[in-house]
Amino acid sequence: MSTLNNNTPPMKSRYKFELLAPADVAQRCSFSSFRRVPEAYSAYLKQLQILRANAYVDDGAIRASDVDHEGRFRMNGDEESWHLLLIDHDFDRVVGCARYLVHSGAVNFDQLGISRTAIVADPVTGPSIRQVIKSDLAFARHRNFCYIEIGGWAVSPHWRRTTAALDILAGSFALGELWGGCIGLCTATFRNASAQMIRRFSGSTSEMVCSPFIVYFDPHYDCPMELIRLNSQPAERYAGFVEDAKVRLRQIQPLRRDSFPVTLPLPLIA
Repeated sequence: MSTLNNNTPPMKSRYKFELLAPADVAQRCSFSSFRRVPEAYSAYLKQLQILRANAYVDDGAIRASDVDHEGRFRMNGDEESWHLLLIDHDFDRVVGCARYLVHSGAVNFDQLGISRTAIVADPVTGPSIRQVIKSDLAFARHRNFCYIEIGGWAVSPHWRRTTAALDILAGSFALGELWGGCIGLCTATFRNASAQMIRRFSGSTSEMVCSPFIVYFDPHYDCPMELIRLNSQPAERYAGFVEDAKVRLRQIQPLRRDSFPVTLPLPLIA
């Protein structure tokens, strides 16, 4: 992390959390009210998809042809997901994002986005991954937890050597607790040490079977990826960050998506 001089305001004071919620928020959550401002929801969704496109193209994770004519990288399930955003106060711009596809404990494996990916279809790694995830789904049902698929991480280059990435991670764990506890998985690349950061932040997985970390080569991103199993309890050293994020998130009225049809065929990328 970079060090700020005495004349520079703390980075956290220069951005705020924002939440985009799907139209269907029947699952448990600690937000008693939502804002319905379609223009704001659409603007922030477009901004995060453009941020994601720029970050992934620059890293060589996607091809320019994966970006649409508006400069967006759209991922299947974006409109059905929650999105945690960092918004630059000065310009009202998205400078960081992550997305969460939240499932009830009753979800089965074939309903998950991960079930339709290349890693699960692989005859060598697929069967063991399927077994581990099914075990985690049973764990979630037993604990009455949500099951969450996390992805779409991106941070603007200007903010990468600040606490922004750490705040997105802390916010992710805080959301899991606000949703009543969760277990799930996320994908992260080895670029920018994102997989390493997530592993350090992760709490114990001792109650779950098998290894919590699975490394594989993703042909779409053309790089090693890590499939990381998470619960909503962070490593002890980061608990204070999560509590701070939880306080900030409780002050938010999420922007809720209006129901409108999505007809574009989008890539199945977690």
